[in-house]
Amino acid sequence: MPTLGSLSTDHPEARLVFLIPGGNKPYHDVPVTGLVVLPLARLLEGRPLQPVPAGSIVVLTGTPGRFYSRDLAAVDRLLRHMSAHDAAALVITISHDSRLALPHAVRDLADELAIVLMASTAPAYPWRGVHETIQQGRVAAAERTASQMTALVRQLPAQLADHQAMQRIVDWLATSLRAQVMVSEPERVHAASPASAAEYLAPLVIRQTFTGTAPTSPARHSQLVPLGAVRGRDPVLAVARDTPFASHEMQMLRHAAKLLGLVDQAQREYGRVADATQAARAAVAELLFQSKVATARRIIDGLTPGLLDPETARVFVLESEPADNDRVRRRCERLTASKALVVPDPSTDYRTLIIHPVQPDGDTSDALSEELIGLVRELGPSVCLGGSGVYSMGLLADALQEAIGALALARHLPDSVALSAQETKLIDLLPQPEAYAWACCLLRPLMRAEADWEQLRDTLPVALAYSHSEAARRLGLHRNTVTRHLGKASELLHMDLAALTTRTALALALEVVTRRQQPVPDRVCATPPSLLSLLAAPEVAAWAASLLRPAEQDRRPLILTAEAWLTHDAHTELTARTLGVSQATVRSRLRALEHLTGRDLTSPCGMRDLLYALHLVNGTPVVAPGTRVSCAA
Repeated sequence: MPTLGSLSTDHPEARLVFLIPGGNKPYHDVPVTGLVVLPLARLLEGRPLQPVPAGSIVVLTGTPGRFYSRDLAAVDRLLRHMSAHDAAALVITISHDSRLALPHAVRDLADELAIVLMASTAPAYPWRGVHETIQQGRVAAAERTASQMTALVRQLPAQLADHQAMQRIVDWLATSLRAQVMVSEPERVHAASPASAAEYLAPLVIRQTFTGTAPTSPARHSQLVPLGAVRGRDPVLAVARDTPFASHEMQMLRHAAKLLGLVDQAQREYGRVADATQAARAAVAELLFQSKVATARRIIDGLTPGLLDPETARVFVLESEPADNDRVRRRCERLTASKALVVPDPSTDYRTLIIHPVQPDGDTSDALSEELIGLVRELGPSVCLGGSGVYSMGLLADALQEAIGALALARHLPDSVALSAQETKLIDLLPQPEAYAWACCLLRPLMRAEADWEQLRDTLPVALAYSHSEAARRLGLHRNTVTRHLGKASELLHMDLAALTTRTALALALEVVTRRQQPVPDRVCATPPSLLSLLAAPEVAAWAASLLRPAEQDRRPLILTAEAWLTHDAHTELTARTLGVSQATVRSRLRALEHLTGRDLTSPCGMRDLLYALHLVNGTPVVAPGTRVSCAA
């Protein structure tokens, strides 16, 4: 907006000068909104004066060099009229060869009424053009201010949780004003732009806040604008640059300070609400792990109605670096929305717990599992995910232990994900090239006899898993044919296939070879790894511990029963006799094991997983090495 000082600069032909004793600097920045031309003769007629727009200049033309009493009375009336309408200044025009003799009474009255007195020695100057210029300047300033205000409002956050909103506003101010900008309070700096601004502005804020003195460098112009009344705090917007601030820039700073204050208050309120909500959710999770389901449901219904209505749930554990924990947790919360309960693990600072209620006869959280797996892939190798099976709401403490066990397994897996050891296949954990070399070495005698190999490759897996009669029925062969095939394999391999551990090792080798997950090597090494070395891989050991953990926590002697059962080649009668219990008790315990491990113990794969897991965790039963003395081609 034009000012009294800018008029003198923009219109030098008007020869405007201030008639203010002691200098005119304080009046240079007085804004001007328009200009009204009034001949002295019309003023002397005594007619009622027309209203003067606030902030306008009145140009009094046709004035003599010396004012007489009648003239002075008319000027007195004009000054009071101008003051009543908040006019800015009175310009008295005189000829260039005249001297203005203005009485002290007029000067004193103008000073009392806050009317600036100016003179012009250009009586024929086209003042109407000056008025049009002022109006054009006002329109341009209004458009510029509106544009700046629009741009400022656009910096406001779409969400209260946007912690970058204040920094964006500060960056925008620094660019728009070509200045250093900082928002701070006595304890800390909230935002600064450029980053080095805090080094200059922080001492300035401290100096002006606590001492009230101006900045020490006269080359810098600074402003401190409070963000608003905040109890117990004094946040301010500090701005500094090498040139003075125009009036419209000061207006923009005041608006920016108000918006920054609102952003600050909104984010603090959101933070308090979010903290209270997070504390309530953490309390709900703790109640669930203590089996206090009814109390947990009453609390969560006030936050997320119906979340805990299902009777079953899964638990996931997400592990990340402590520095990334908040970011990872926020991503999980956005991902799960109202489908799950996401809380920090109270026992560590690097894990996030996710409780996902599911219907027992419906979707067992496969969709959420896939979303969490995708999140782990996106976040990178520093993040691991473990999951549990579906548990009753009253047994979520057990689900948590299973998820933590799966997490230990996930640390050793390439994709850093293990959604329950019960869902993880042993063969997927074995180091594939080494496992293939071991299997080829073990099966080399069968693979040499090509005619026998084609036949045995298809019949042996079933023949090893079932009785001769059942295998014959499943294969559509005669019982004697199955017996002959087993005898042929035993003869070629020099193995006793009546032993469970031997049959298990042979079945695993057949599965590894027939899966063809790895290309068949041109030459199998002469000294491949042993089965025991394959099982000693860290990921297999973690899988075994996780698989058996639910059974180990059961009060019944399930592990002891399983060891005895497998040692006696899965004969229930011998197992019952050894343990001194009934066969019904043995079968009941085996059914419990099936439920806790997620394995079908009537299948060869289920028995194999239980056998190897027990061997890795407890050392019994003893596992057949599954390696021939010589594997040379």
